[in-house]
Amino acid sequence: MFSDYINYKSHGNIIKSVSEKMIADTSGEFNPYLNIFYELRLHEFDFHRIISGELTNLVGRDHLVNVYGWSLLDDQPIRYIKKFVGDSTVVEVGAGRGYNARLLKNNGVNIDCFDILDEHDDHWYHITLETFYPIMKGDHNIVLTHKVDEVNKVLMLSWPPYNSSFAYDTLTNAINTASYSKLIFIGEDAGGCCANDEFFDLLENECELVDDLSIPQYNCIHDRLFLYNIK
Repeated sequence: MFSDYINYKSHGNIIKSVSEKMIADTSGEFNPYLNIFYELRLHEFDFHRIISGELTNLVGRDHLVNVYGWSLLDDQPIRYIKKFVGDSTVVEVGAGRGYNARLLKNNGVNIDCFDILDEHDDHWYHITLETFYPIMKGDHNIVLTHKVDEVNKVLMLSWPPYNSSFAYDTLTNAINTASYSKLIFIGEDAGGCCANDEFFDLLENECELVDDLSIPQYNCIHDRLFLYNIK
């Protein structure tokens, strides 16, 4: 039952339990967050009230993103990412609890994850610092120092904070190192609730869009998977 995974008052226990099952998964198919999402969608009449928090006995979107993450990936985008990345190392900055990283790792993607790991920051996850995947401490500057001798790395940004310079600064640093050749961006496009205008201007000027794929979306949320080559 999906309610076993969404009691947000006990984040740590849930994440530890789910993480253990994901680590043990050899098929790459265990994706409990996606299962919860689809089960909620079955209650279409109540879905608007669920995500707005009006149904206090059920979980809202804000609780799910706090436990699992802001974006959802199903089989198709995971396959596209794996093909796009190949043998290169993915460096995810702002990785949160690393749920998508665990999915990608279970499907053969080599990925390193970083976040600020500050429970008092507005953009970090509260209650507990339990994670689904090993998260190392690092901000936008980590791309300047992480595996500096490795080339053709892939930068990954998922739902970078809105109206913040974080995504712009991270991508700028990646471009300046010349050791990153690709970018995975998951979030809403320009005009949405991710990053700032300078980031999207940088995408237009310094990156080339390779693919733009739909992913499972919450109601009234317009995130997608964008794959770029860095020029």
